[in-house]
Amino acid sequence: MKKVWIMVMAAVLLLSGCGKKADTDQTVTCMGTQMQLQFWGKDSQTASQQVQDLLTELEKEWSWSSEESVIAYMELYGLVSEDILHEEVTVDGEVIEVPQSGAAYAFTPRQQEVAQKALAVSTRTNGAYDPQLHDLITLWGFTDGAQSAPTREAAADAAQLSNWELDSAIKGYAGTQAVKCLQELKVESALLNMGSVIQTYSTESEDKVWRIDVPDPENTNATACTLEVGGTTAVATTGVNQRCFDQNGQTYHDVLDPVTGYPVDNGIASVTVICADGMTADCLSYGLFVMGYEAAVKHWQESDDFEMVIVMEDGKVHATEGVKLHKSSAETIRR
Repeated sequence: MKKVWIMVMAAVLLLSGCGKKADTDQTVTCMGTQMQLQFWGKDSQTASQQVQDLLTELEKEWSWSSEESVIAYMELYGLVSEDILHEEVTVDGEVIEVPQSGAAYAFTPRQQEVAQKALAVSTRTNGAYDPQLHDLITLWGFTDGAQSAPTREAAADAAQLSNWELDSAIKGYAGTQAVKCLQELKVESALLNMGSVIQTYSTESEDKVWRIDVPDPENTNATACTLEVGGTTAVATTGVNQRCFDQNGQTYHDVLDPVTGYPVDNGIASVTVICADGMTADCLSYGLFVMGYEAAVKHWQESDDFEMVIVMEDGKVHATEGVKLHKSSAETIRR
């Protein structure tokens, strides 16, 4: 059984492999993150290009900064895919067709799937994960790098607005869709580091075990524990040190409470979710963080589709009983 070592560090997940060097190893910047894409086996270059094309397509579809983004239409037209009626309007002397007022927008099946999966996690976490916090995230300056702490009143008001924000969750979705591409090619295995999400892939014949170091959120040079995950798996982490800033002696992070609009302060430093589905892992890691330790444990006990590791602010590590650790210790969470 082949093993590959992965180091997860801070906001950017740094990868280091042992064993055979990747046949294709490329670093790209997409979705506001520097990503490392590694592939082993035949068709590795083709696989790399297809995955990069997929990432670019999804970024265009879901980024507020993209002119091709569908997010603006979601508030206007809902999530209905139907034949739509158009009307002609004149803009700067040019006649163009636009959807008639009140008409449904023709979302593609993939676009509908993304939104529905996000809403599904929001429902299962009772809103702890909220995919419609764009105004709140923008208020804090996490979208443009101009971070500044708003008043609690302003933050609470912005939290009640409902504009979609899926920049982070879309990375998990991209990982799962990338696996589908890889399955059609003669690729033995792949390792996709997409920032907050790592997607592993290997065929049954390769049967790789991937080792992933989960960092100490309070010390990026230290490791909280090391995971061992099977061949094709998504690992997503939400932590206090992924996007944060200091202001007037106070540190603020971007794990925001959908009710108060302020950073969550419940003793948790990071939550890592191990799951078959990348988008579920990505969204759920955020939701479980917001829910707090006791509620997160209860949710895991009532579920059967993920495992998790919770690192507390005091450094204590808790791992559900299905998590496999390598030369690491953690307090076991049992059903």
